[in-house]
Amino acid sequence: MMLFGHQKDRIAEFDTVYHVLESMADLVSVLDEDGRYIYANRAMIQKIGRSPVGTYFDDASNYLLGFSSVPNVRHTKSTVVREERIDDEYYSVTTSPVLYEDGRIQAFVEVYHDISAKINLTIDLVNTNRKMSDDIQFARSIQKKILPESMDMGNVHFKAQYFPSERLSGDFYDIIAVDDHRFVFYIADVMGHGVTASMMTIFVRQTMRSLINEDPTPNVVLEGLRDAFCELDLGDSNYFTLFYCLYDTHTGELCHTNAGHSAMPLVYNDKKAEFIRQPGVPVSPVFRAISYKNASMTLKTGDHVLLYTDGVTETVNIEGEQFGEERLLSLVQGAEEDILRMILQNVTRFRWGEMQDDIALILMRIDEKGVELCN
Repeated sequence: MMLFGHQKDRIAEFDTVYHVLESMADLVSVLDEDGRYIYANRAMIQKIGRSPVGTYFDDASNYLLGFSSVPNVRHTKSTVVREERIDDEYYSVTTSPVLYEDGRIQAFVEVYHDISAKINLTIDLVNTNRKMSDDIQFARSIQKKILPESMDMGNVHFKAQYFPSERLSGDFYDIIAVDDHRFVFYIADVMGHGVTASMMTIFVRQTMRSLINEDPTPNVVLEGLRDAFCELDLGDSNYFTLFYCLYDTHTGELCHTNAGHSAMPLVYNDKKAEFIRQPGVPVSPVFRAISYKNASMTLKTGDHVLLYTDGVTETVNIEGEQFGEERLLSLVQGAEEDILRMILQNVTRFRWGEMQDDIALILMRIDEKGVELCN
């Protein structure tokens, strides 16, 4: 005996199956081998406002049921799943063949499962993500605008480059004129990437500017920054590193301190190049009791100071080897062209795969009096 006959009373013989179909929230219909409706459950009749029994799948009166997969199923003799929008609701429609033992098609069963909640959630997520993307793009434009690309003070010149691995970065820097002969420049690396890290950069920048306005001495500024950061109570897992320099054009003194920044600055000229190796701990509640120490050196005409983040030296090639300090050192020795551009080009050529970390660089150059910026 066939599971489905050509008349409703034949289906009714199978009381259990019939009552299950009638109680289902899904819309269920059965079509014969010619594509004519021979059964529709209560949910389907209520949805379309009438019974489709006796009509064919391609009857214009059945437009509410959407495009039918019966022709495809008839051809392939396999189940087809599609999505249909009926009024303002979305359905996943499964059309399956019922076969005789010899493989001929006996009937088609179509089940309409309401997926409106899932689709609407997806639409809401897409719209939310689009808005977030717009907001992030706006935040990125703000972040880029507050980072100075260059600055001149007499015979001292600055250039900077900034390349985030994501649309928002945790690497940043600043250059601040304290008075007519002193200025501060620093570079920082906030843990992580994205929105959280970028928000932290704004906090650090604004706090630093306020502290520098009161007293630009390196250790005083960093200890004040650490105290302000600890007051945020963000937990021990949040931290950032920073290398801070205060330069006096009258004396040539470069006073500096390190807050756990592992990318050691380079001082170089046309004769030699060396790293400024200064220990220090990150800005973190974990190290609240530790003081920062100042160190100093005297710079002269022709000297360059390069600050950078670890996205430069920790870039990895196809063999898993890091770019490292030695490659950076060899690049700056005797370099006469735009060193920042040259560093970025070499790091990009060295890198295997996608950019994994942010990169920021600041270059300070001391020229003879009256010499114009040439790079």
